[in-house]
Amino acid sequence: MQLRLVKIYTLGINNFDCQIIKTGIPETKAALFSISNILNISYRNADFSMVNNSIDSAVAFLDRQQIRVNQGAEFDYFTFYRNYVVPVNLSLINARKNILKFDPQNIRALNLDATTLFEKEAYNTYFFTKLQRSNNGDMLPYLGKLLFFDPILSVNNAVSCASCHKPNMAYTDGLPKSYGFLKNDTLPRNTPTILNAALQRNLFMDASVLVLEDQAKTVVQNEREMHGDFKVVVAKLNQSSTYKKIFSQAFAGTKDTAISEEGILKALAEFQRTQLSFDSPFDKAMRGAGTIEQPVIDGYNIFYGQSQMRALPFCRTL
Repeated sequence: MQLRLVKIYTLGINNFDCQIIKTGIPETKAALFSISNILNISYRNADFSMVNNSIDSAVAFLDRQQIRVNQGAEFDYFTFYRNYVVPVNLSLINARKNILKFDPQNIRALNLDATTLFEKEAYNTYFFTKLQRSNNGDMLPYLGKLLFFDPILSVNNAVSCASCHKPNMAYTDGLPKSYGFLKNDTLPRNTPTILNAALQRNLFMDASVLVLEDQAKTVVQNEREMHGDFKVVVAKLNQSSTYKKIFSQAFAGTKDTAISEEGILKALAEFQRTQLSFDSPFDKAMRGAGTIEQPVIDGYNIFYGQSQMRALPFCRTL
């Protein structure tokens, strides 16, 4: 039911299926009522009053918005989500945990215990990775961060990942096209941010790799980017007692704690998985932890509505 609610907001209310006929509001009402109906019919002896009441409130808001929309106003997507979708989701979490006593065990892209879509905890980055789960605590991303900023990965110890992915520029370099490893060599593409890259199923402009580990390997070995050789990199890292100690700590409990190509790539990927951008004033306002000015809200409603950007199915990680 929670996943249905996500689809209602990301694909239903914004007329995603057919923008011309403008049936988003009545379809959303029907979809919300279906949540109540399914629960009440499937579990006749359970008390879903909290779910039913939150859905009734959401539907009443939709009715009021329908009048405004008929008069030419934009639908208030911001208020609908923050004040009505979130309470419905909270009621569904409560019903799942306290009434149905059900807690999903399989790995999902979305964390069903998260209150909103506008928080880091809402997304399971391991859904998109070879690791699936990490039991290494903070040491593995810490090791990845050290490697990310260390030019030791490049052939001449001069270029690091951060040479192009600059933190003070949202992990880009601000250039139309990136400079390559060789002097005066301009690469065919720009430097994308690593923010929220962990939530992508495909990486690079041509979608040539599927996970961050392979993305890092491709960049390090590319002769026009870092021109690194992992055998050489491993040898250089093994000369550092500090790196040997951190690798041992980061991979404690695994079959191999020695410095290796696989360990380097896992660490780099784990650091990138910590780089999620969900702390903007808008994110905080959406989860009820802050306020934003009305022009920002109006801009979001236009962006998500009549600007046709509503055709983009995932509202948060654009």
